[in-house]
Amino acid sequence: MINSRGSVLACVMSVGFTLYPPQPLEAQTPKEPPPVIVRSMPPDKGEIVGNTYKNIALGLEFTPDPNLKLGTPEVKGSPESGAQIVTVAALGEKKWFSANDETVFYADFTSYPESRRSTEAYMQRIVRTNESEGLQLVKSTGEEHFGGMLFSRSDFERSSMYEAVYAKTCDAFTLVFIFAGSDPQGVNKLIAQTRVKLDLKNPGCHDKSSTTPSKK
Repeated sequence: MINSRGSVLACVMSVGFTLYPPQPLEAQTPKEPPPVIVRSMPPDKGEIVGNTYKNIALGLEFTPDPNLKLGTPEVKGSPESGAQIVTVAALGEKKWFSANDETVFYADFTSYPESRRSTEAYMQRIVRTNESEGLQLVKSTGEEHFGGMLFSRSDFERSSMYEAVYAKTCDAFTLVFIFAGSDPQGVNKLIAQTRVKLDLKNPGCHDKSSTTPSKK
């Protein structure tokens, strides 16, 4: 979630976001080791070209809605902390009487035990984290095609803020896109105007079904 209106990932971004990472359920799996960093390449923060974010290591190109402007990509955390992410945010103009339009991307390099390392498990952690922050789960649509790949989607709301989260767990990391605005129509417009290109071979992502696909 974004600012004080919601939460998904643990970092304080220079653009003013406070994000929280999904937390593992230690009480349910007390014998499992803590998350460790497992990756095939060191995290590369990528670069901004025009208003497109490019990250060759992730095999990703991401262009937000034309009304949003990308900030500076960052690498957060460290291997020693047990959590490390690559993240970039795109922000719209400030609104005084409604939620700002915002899109956040991050790649989470934290590796959970095999029993908890899947798209479905990661989305469940996002749901628990958001609900603990006061957001209400509106719907979970299962899998949707996004950027040429199947992602899990869940939508949340609180007061005048609406948020849609897409997640996809790959071999070495999880890709997450967060779209936030004042209402479902505005958020769906942000999604429709976003362009994502994924190199399906490079990041080791596969369209293995981990949730039940939604019926169109």
